[in-house]
Amino acid sequence: MKIKIKVLGVSLALVLVLVGITNQLAEATTYFFTSANQPFTGDFPYGSIDVTANSATGTITFVVTALTGASDKLGEFGFNTDLALLATNFTTVPTNWILGSGQMDGFGKFDWTVGSSAEADRVHEATIIISGLDPSLATLTHFNIPNASGNTFAAHLFQPGLTGFIADPPTAAPEASTMLLLGSGLLGLAGCGRKGFLKK
Repeated sequence: MKIKIKVLGVSLALVLVLVGITNQLAEATTYFFTSANQPFTGDFPYGSIDVTANSATGTITFVVTALTGASDKLGEFGFNTDLALLATNFTTVPTNWILGSGQMDGFGKFDWTVGSSAEADRVHEATIIISGLDPSLATLTHFNIPNASGNTFAAHLFQPGLTGFIADPPTAAPEASTMLLLGSGLLGLAGCGRKGFLKK
């Protein structure tokens, strides 16, 4: 009976380690647009940015959403990075949106912008996927960089009769829950080794 309990303890520790390692391959966090250069109406904040970095696939995924109302639309999204991206790295963007860079009124210059000035191309939620990255570079660290004005992300928001820009100043680093899980598994293994569970 004792042997079964010992084996179960070792197995559980190994599972925690493996789950922790797997989770380290994918990071995800949410940022919120909390600043605006126009008096937008509706619920605050003005929108959100869900960012997922997956080093297993070498991808970064942005899901940008206008939260102030069902009729509100996005026409452009801007972000910063210290990586030398190419246009071919952008494998998913909203229909008819094009790549660029430059000023987003009131919030400074952004390394990359993706958007369209056409009313028909505005969306309530935009998904932008960047692929083909070296696994070591597909991390949130490379996409959470403030510009000279101190802003990390910005978007062009359209409300009925009103258009302007919204932005998200730098926020706290993502939660370290995956590190906690990995650490728990390693501690479990260490405890097993100390007590001789792996000995016959």
